[in-house]
Amino acid sequence: MYKQLMQRSAETCEAMGGRILPRLKADPRLTDAAAALQAGQDGLKAKMLAYRNAVETVQTAGAARDQVLRDMEDRLREFALNLLSVVRNNHSADGYLRYFPEGYGSALREKPEQIPEITRVVLGKLAEETDPWLVSFRDRIGATHTAFLAEQNLCVATVGNRNDALSYLKAEKRAWIQALSASRLRAGEACLNDEAYVRAIFASARVSRRGAGSDAADGDAASETPAKPEVSAAGSSMVQPTPVAAGLQVVEAG
Repeated sequence: MYKQLMQRSAETCEAMGGRILPRLKADPRLTDAAAALQAGQDGLKAKMLAYRNAVETVQTAGAARDQVLRDMEDRLREFALNLLSVVRNNHSADGYLRYFPEGYGSALREKPEQIPEITRVVLGKLAEETDPWLVSFRDRIGATHTAFLAEQNLCVATVGNRNDALSYLKAEKRAWIQALSASRLRAGEACLNDEAYVRAIFASARVSRRGAGSDAADGDAASETPAKPEVSAAGSSMVQPTPVAAGLQVVEAG
């Protein structure tokens, strides 16, 4: 039974406990059995809540980071269009090619995760400028780049916290299964002459071979979390983030 229950999600185990506990508590003979399962049930609920909160925090951080990424892309587009206006829409002008050698359209058609690296390169060139007009763009673009790095680092931290919460949840599920086993043993001792009655109480915890693994494993819910691949190219001086951007998924531990 232990191995089969480990294949079930924490949500399924909690639901099983929710069906068994009321029947245990209704029989005065099964007070000890109910207490044993209640301890495991309370621990599992707490770790489930902590995990859900951690998943929500990752999603919130990812949304904030993605918004800053869009802002950074907008600042690049604004800079490119202003450069074109200065050079009278001459895409071959040195002042334009210095920043967008293949055209800004080509740069902004890159995958979203490449935008921070493109921005880093543009900022490096703008750092060499003294023209107040260009300096003003350096400050504006730099502000969004700095904000992105801060949000990305926050995403890295929240993903780590979520992974920790998932590990704690899996450990708590093992403790819940042990509590269930102890409860079943105490119930059997309290009702030595009525094994059929005890089996009926714990019937929902019996997992058939066909049903084993039929529900989602722990962590599958987090596959909905926005994920981004690394946004820094090899050799870049930018902070190396963990995978966190729209369109891809964070892979959970099994």
